[in-house]
Amino acid sequence: MTLLSVSPDIPSAQYSLYLFLAAALSIILFVGLLIKVKYTLIKSMIWTLVLFVFLYYLAYLKADEFYSIEVEGEHLVLSYIPPVKEKRVLIKDVRTVTFGLASKVGSLCFITLKMQNGDVYDSTVIFEKVSYCKNKRKALLALIDAKS
Repeated sequence: MTLLSVSPDIPSAQYSLYLFLAAALSIILFVGLLIKVKYTLIKSMIWTLVLFVFLYYLAYLKADEFYSIEVEGEHLVLSYIPPVKEKRVLIKDVRTVTFGLASKVGSLCFITLKMQNGDVYDSTVIFEKVSYCKNKRKALLALIDAKS
């Protein structure tokens, strides 16, 4: 049973854009270090690698937001865009479900699952009114109460 489903196209496109920008900035830095600063090839490669790893980590953080929640028996299955693999969590391990606003206008929201062990799982931005996130939160809390 699907409790929350958002199109994975938007988070996937954002992740791809961040990777593109990381690659482009790394190439610009590499060429700039070789030509303008006149670093050696090895030193330029090291600085470029450091920048790319940092920017890749930032892109990975964007990908680490689920876009779908499905119920399979006693588990919630959280679906992520690649490179993050889907996660299975026990329903009884969910401490609480919250929601928040992703914009000041109130037309974008997100849902957060907080686990007993302190882990926090955030959803990608949901392009719906706040009432949609409130209703999904209520449905998730009812499911958690029923399974506990």
